[in-house]
Amino acid sequence: MGLDLRELARGDFESALEAQSHYAPALTNLGNLLLESGQLQEAIDHYERAISSDGEYAIAFLNLGVAYKRAGRIAEGVRALRQAQRLEQRLRTTGRRYYRPSRPR
Repeated sequence: MGLDLRELARGDFESALEAQSHYAPALTNLGNLLLESGQLQEAIDHYERAISSDGEYAIAFLNLGVAYKRAGRIAEGVRALRQAQRLEQRLRTTGRRYYRPSRPR
């Protein structure tokens, strides 16, 4: 993604968080931008906030696992990836998809 598009995306995600500060998809997507730019701990922080906001948001666990592995935190990465897999399997059996809107707080 080009730098200009990244900045536009960042602005959109930040606007979403101004409207709903615990919106897991926006937190996760900001984490993705941070991960892509090599800011591992900041990305991890965003994924953990997303999970705190919505403990069933499988994508946040998946991306957290990737970030942990890149940071050399292999055991934590494996745990996060396994949790993502469990959530995804549960959602698949109930007919739901990855995206699940966070409940307003």
